[in-house]
Amino acid sequence: MAAFAVALSSPAEALAPPPPTEQFVLAEDLINTPKWSEIYGYLQQIHVEGINTPVRDGNPLLVHALLDPDSGLCHVAAIEDILLAGPDIRIPDAATGNTPLHIVAMRNDYALALRIYGAMGEEAYLRIRNKDGKTPAELATEPHLKQFLTTGVPCELRSKKAKTAFRDIRYGSGESFYQFGQMYNSGVGEDVAAAAPWIPGEEPLRDVAHFWMRAAAARGHAAALANLGMQHLWGVEGVEQDSAKAYVLLKEAADCGNTDAAELLADMQAPPCTTPPQSLPADGKGCTLTIKGERADNGKPIVVRKANFRIAGYCVVTGSLAELSFSDAEHSFNGTILVEHVEGNNYTGRIGGTLECKGAKPVEVCPFTFELTVPTE
Repeated sequence: MAAFAVALSSPAEALAPPPPTEQFVLAEDLINTPKWSEIYGYLQQIHVEGINTPVRDGNPLLVHALLDPDSGLCHVAAIEDILLAGPDIRIPDAATGNTPLHIVAMRNDYALALRIYGAMGEEAYLRIRNKDGKTPAELATEPHLKQFLTTGVPCELRSKKAKTAFRDIRYGSGESFYQFGQMYNSGVGEDVAAAAPWIPGEEPLRDVAHFWMRAAAARGHAAALANLGMQHLWGVEGVEQDSAKAYVLLKEAADCGNTDAAELLADMQAPPCTTPPQSLPADGKGCTLTIKGERADNGKPIVVRKANFRIAGYCVVTGSLAELSFSDAEHSFNGTILVEHVEGNNYTGRIGGTLECKGAKPVEVCPFTFELTVPTE
């Protein structure tokens, strides 16, 4: 599955160490949904102000996503993506004082509670009280979830080794997440209960293991990157086959010294969508940018040629978010582009920022569409 990335600030004053990465990756299946314009607006905002900035009703993105089932973000995949960006899970709902753990406790959602607390939790977070004076455990009615939110230890963990490993992941190292994920993958029966019916899902333990691996990969763990790359390469363990995503993960793993990833890369070619231009001509020669939007030049598309283009921040996956600026005799622009589709040397997607047109007031474009054609080398 393709994805897009947004650079973020680290969470302010978070007790648990945030991931060292500053990338927020969100599943592509949210693009072009009815809520996409609203979600894109949130991404533009947190790109500038950070993952903990209020996006709606005084709440940060994680709280908003958990509270609003119509947000387009209220499902496990999107919540996982937000968690991997390192939010401060102490920040409560402005109206009720409910933290993310309170919210999932009221829903008796063990699977999300495990991810939220495991990724960014501290024992003190379990004792935070909402405006009614309740802790998360006091709001849960499912016995296993109530026990977990009381003790801070997942009910499916059997051995002392596994319980120690879960405690260690809250120190945030890639190795601790990787080792804990391996327990969910291969230690089932010895360290982890063979079945955990209180975690909903067809294969819930594998789903949880996949999240721990993603958390390790987000911290640059070579083996985790290689593991995820192989899953995407062959479409195994419930992961959708995606050669472009596999190539990116395997390349990063190989760059970190993983020999298995390096051997696989030797037999692969970079997919076309993972080779954006490394640079653009300084004078924009050969480049054509078309911007479309309701207020773009009285509703007519703006076509820019031979401008002084600058693009920075390319990721190597379709859907990357990049800084873009340009200027010519008629227009100037500073903002970002979200690449939604790549075909050869043609890039299309959304564009947001401030557009200035000669003889007119500056226009905030968000989200307009763009098409950028760059010269072939």
